[in-house]
Amino acid sequence: MADQPLYDSSSSPHNAHPSHSEEKVRGEVTNDAAGNASENTEDASADDKDWKEVSSAKKPLPQTDTQTKPPHVPKTYAQSLQSDSIRPDTYPANEIKPAYDAVFFDLDGTLIDTSMDKIMPVFADLIDASAPRGIDPKRFSYAVGKAGYAVDQDTSRKLNNDVFWEEFEKAYELPITDQVRDYYKRFNEEEFPKLGKYFHMNPDAVGAIAALRSLGYPLFLTTQPVFSRPAIIARIHWAGLDPSDFMRVTMLANSRGTKPNVGYFKENLAIGGFDASRVLMVGNDTTRDAGCLNAGLDLFLDTDHLINKNHFDVHNVKHGSMAQFSRWVQQWPACTWKISEKLAQLDPNRPALEDPDTSWEDIADQELEQNKQDSSHAGRRAEHANNRDNYASSHGDYADNREERANNREEHK
Repeated sequence: MADQPLYDSSSSPHNAHPSHSEEKVRGEVTNDAAGNASENTEDASADDKDWKEVSSAKKPLPQTDTQTKPPHVPKTYAQSLQSDSIRPDTYPANEIKPAYDAVFFDLDGTLIDTSMDKIMPVFADLIDASAPRGIDPKRFSYAVGKAGYAVDQDTSRKLNNDVFWEEFEKAYELPITDQVRDYYKRFNEEEFPKLGKYFHMNPDAVGAIAALRSLGYPLFLTTQPVFSRPAIIARIHWAGLDPSDFMRVTMLANSRGTKPNVGYFKENLAIGGFDASRVLMVGNDTTRDAGCLNAGLDLFLDTDHLINKNHFDVHNVKHGSMAQFSRWVQQWPACTWKISEKLAQLDPNRPALEDPDTSWEDIADQELEQNKQDSSHAGRRAEHANNRDNYASSHGDYADNREERANNREEHK
């Protein structure tokens, strides 16, 4: 990916009009009767470090008659990370409307303090130790790696699970028997969870999720969908979270494409019925997670475990530590976005969209109509079943009467 920034903060709808409180944070200086600047100048300049972590707006400082000098701006990115507090009045709940209707989260390196890349050697060791007779562990491990990479790079809009098994079969170079598929399933359910000791829960991430849920924000776990459901559920638990914390979790079986593809983000926007400009993506990768900017989402980069292979200028977007993010969202107002009744009736684990521009409202109409037809068919089937039961009962009564008449004839003889 090119080294040019994907995103110009000056064009973001989230940064077009900084709140009055933001202006206050950046230029809060008062004079006493003698005209001397008060200590508020130092407080404002010190806290400006924190303000910069959650604001990507690069606007001129407001000039006032009482302002004696501009607030301090860190000279280097490292200096900007020295402080980890956020001014509570930066986003006052009583002054502004919610900026977002939903929040999308990355998992590895964002909500949990490690990445799968670091433990792949251990992953292979687990396969070596657990592969049953009849399965070559090295061949199996190689095939899993190649299939996962193929999914990561795929842009065909095929279901990720289909891409995985197509590439797995090519790499395995042997027939994919029921034993192979059963072992893959068992490995993810029983062996993969053993990797949990290499992952570390982030209390700040847990706090951020709890705060957002209490405020009513829909949360999507938009983790790279190259793993099966059991493996992703295990990683959610390692993060100290629960799958029920999220309205949707992306995985092999319910996604088409991966980050940073625009189609991946459009698909999740459509599934939730969200406007891209009112969704915040939270992640730590300037290539994969920052791909959301090309789909119109806003971005917060977690700098605790920043991955910046494309030399992205993080100052073009909101950024900071997870501790800062957690404190920031606790100052958000309650979410006002309401999921439509149509979407609310759909299965939250519904499959991916073949066309990322398809409206889930249309899909919902189709599914609800199909549900009505299914209910109608079920009703008719139940009616037929009842008729059969009634017929059987009547036939049984007739047989009993016939036997009784036969007995009566025998008695008369």
